[in-house]
Amino acid sequence: LLEGRGSSAIDAMQGLREAQKREEARYRTQRRADIDTTFAKILLLAGEAERGMKELNRAIKYPDRRGVISTSKEQTRGGHMALRYVMRKVLEQRKLERASAEGLLPYTRKWAVWKLPNPNVIADASGVRGALTDEKRLLSTFRIYLDKGLTDVPTYLMGDLIEVIGPGVSEVIIKKARDEDDYPGIDAYYDAMMADVAYLRGNHKKTIEYATMARDTLPLAESLLIARMWALQGLSHAEQGDLEEAVQCYMETYQRDPSVFRRLPITIPVAFASVGDKIGKMVVKALQSSPRFYESSQGFNIQVLDGGGGLQVCFMGTNNENLLCVDTPSRSQLVHELNKQGNFVETEVELSDHEYVVEIVDLFHLQVFGLPMGFSGAEWDSLDGSTINSRQRNHEKLKDIIQNR
Repeated sequence: LLEGRGSSAIDAMQGLREAQKREEARYRTQRRADIDTTFAKILLLAGEAERGMKELNRAIKYPDRRGVISTSKEQTRGGHMALRYVMRKVLEQRKLERASAEGLLPYTRKWAVWKLPNPNVIADASGVRGALTDEKRLLSTFRIYLDKGLTDVPTYLMGDLIEVIGPGVSEVIIKKARDEDDYPGIDAYYDAMMADVAYLRGNHKKTIEYATMARDTLPLAESLLIARMWALQGLSHAEQGDLEEAVQCYMETYQRDPSVFRRLPITIPVAFASVGDKIGKMVVKALQSSPRFYESSQGFNIQVLDGGGGLQVCFMGTNNENLLCVDTPSRSQLVHELNKQGNFVETEVELSDHEYVVEIVDLFHLQVFGLPMGFSGAEWDSLDGSTINSRQRNHEKLKDIIQNR
């Protein structure tokens, strides 16, 4: 995940679930929450926020047994709540994206709700701050890859943690951490954190300075953190009125981690074009209201084209290079897919033009601003651990006995 290799992360997650499935019941409960949280990180980056919330709520409700792991319950709970804080924000953005296609009134309502303080987000932020009242735990959380701080807060989400505890406290702790860590390469991580501190303070010059230093010296394996630095730099250039430089930064961001546009969140300049029928024009109009886009001749491009039965909606770069094309299903295929996902659409009732456009736009947002995983729809259910039962475990044991006799 740190390297942005989504399909490899899926392969590893499948192996992790298989290993869990083969364990005895008393061992499975010792790290179930840890595995659920790992899966939640994948879902977060893929934009599958509703499924991710389900995994995190289960991890918080049924924590791992403490007798066999070295971390404290405060570390684990605080880390899980930090991840849920980010997941809630992404879920709000996903709802806004869908509402933008549903019409002006639904979108205005969702936007108004988003602007109001969310008590659940506030509660999670408060829980995170409560877990960090211990100064040693707070310092260890900022000292990268130590196991005494909050668990399950990867480097690419440290900016969200800084948002929770505030730039003032964060800057003090970053300085203390720098003083304690003097090994080569560590300054790049603290520069990355300071980029988030500067951005929260509205100091765009310092944001660009710190983000540039960080992305130039971070290990290549920190692809998602580097993507965040490009994104912060792009936001700062945009705030200073340099749209051309901002777009170039956004291009670099997108090639590493499309999901960061939703997490920050970012609205990017796009030129729209439709070569198609009435539905294509409706899709363009809906996308023009998206919280991810605003219309501009200087930026990215979106083209809506006729496809084989459905539409092809293409997200393109500044030089019309193809970044991602989403082939949307026909109406009958879409009804079938919604049924597979458990939405139980009546197969004999055809989707209206408006309903069809809403689904197309939602699918486009999901795929364009999610880290590519190669998974979609009901396929995610195979990784949530819900299919693990005693009959399957016994069957796997029988297969091992037969194969290894």
